[in-house]
Amino acid sequence: MTGFTQVAAALVLDASFAIEALQGDARALEALELHTAADGPKLVPAHFWLETANALVRTRPSESMVIADLRILAEAGVEAADRGMAGLVDTIGLARKHGLTTYDAAYLQLALDVEGELGTFDKALARAAATEGVVVRP
Repeated sequence: MTGFTQVAAALVLDASFAIEALQGDARALEALELHTAADGPKLVPAHFWLETANALVRTRPSESMVIADLRILAEAGVEAADRGMAGLVDTIGLARKHGLTTYDAAYLQLALDVEGELGTFDKALARAAATEGVVVRP
């Protein structure tokens, strides 16, 4: 079919995925590049920025390096998405169902909401996503 442009599914990335990408993990970078090339959105729940900043504060030697890394993610097109109370209610259900924290379940819930893929290095979250039929990257 000519003239048809396929847009990639959204990639929901968690803090573990973002940190690995910032550290140069080839699998994480490839997933980000594929979604960028296909104009696929890169989405996160609102708490992602705090969670990622917290991990960076613990591993980067300076505040300016933390801020620089966060800017890299923002400039890569990472955007926060929030369904409000309805999303929170669904997230609580997933947390209980899979034994996840609500923080981790929020990533899974967002991937389910947008019928997207989930970028994570968290094994428990990856197992829960696979159980829910969500494609897991890397």
